[in-house]
Amino acid sequence: DLTWNLDLWSLPIDTRSARVKGEPVRLTESLNAEISPSLSGDGRKLCYVSQNPQQYSIWVRDFGSGKSTHLLSLPLGGAGPSISQDGSTVLYRQAGDKGAALFTIPSSGGIAQRLCDDCGVAWSWTRAGKIVHSGRSGFSRTAVLDPKTRDDRILLESGPDLYQASFSPDETMVTFIQMTSLQTTEILVAPATGTGPIPKSEWIPVTDGTQWDDKPRWSPDGNLLYFTSDRDRYRCLWAQRLEPRTRRPAGAAFAVAHFHSSRRSMLNVGLTPLELAVGPERIVFVQAEMTGNIWLAHLP
Repeated sequence: DLTWNLDLWSLPIDTRSARVKGEPVRLTESLNAEISPSLSGDGRKLCYVSQNPQQYSIWVRDFGSGKSTHLLSLPLGGAGPSISQDGSTVLYRQAGDKGAALFTIPSSGGIAQRLCDDCGVAWSWTRAGKIVHSGRSGFSRTAVLDPKTRDDRILLESGPDLYQASFSPDETMVTFIQMTSLQTTEILVAPATGTGPIPKSEWIPVTDGTQWDDKPRWSPDGNLLYFTSDRDRYRCLWAQRLEPRTRRPAGAAFAVAHFHSSRRSMLNVGLTPLELAVGPERIVFVQAEMTGNIWLAHLP
């Protein structure tokens, strides 16, 4: 009788240099599934979902005070939250009659506001407070929404599906993944200084598209990309150094932390709840812990 419990873990690390400072630390231990972590830009606030079979609840933890705040609970069917770079606002997705809608709510608690209807899946925030999301036409398009003006401009367009887009800290580049097959993806970066869709001729491959590489996340200085990868037949944390000026790959990708245990693994977590959150001093991720019982029967 095997059971899986999903919890959040924190890896202490200097994310500018990729220097790991210790063993991963468990952040949650409830019987619910704690998933979809998102960190503010300074790494002091963590937003996540605690899910049971009936609903999911959005929580915010302040690492400075140690206080956790319950924001709201929603029926199943929404998507994981994302906290703004300044830590003031949480964005989440909720199913509705007009398709999935995006909402914002103060991270300290308060009244939620509807941002838009049928506007895809939110991927990330920019430092300027704009929202990167999949377009209304599906995952072949990525757009940037300004919550104040409601201006929504197309950032990327492609035939294959595009996922997990986010801007570099200086907002001059964007990273994203593109499906290359049902089992493989490619991580790319591209300059994001124009006003229209970025031409495919300017897309720069970071990985070769022959592995399942996912969840690309910028380091605080923009010179490293962290990501999950199944390239060693497990799901582990990897990184790729980038040239500071061109943001092209510099050298080969390298392993940051391996997770080869059969008891605790990221491989047992679905790709949607398996988010990766990178702050200056920690990387927060989801692991599933598998446990079981041995029973003894006395036969007559």
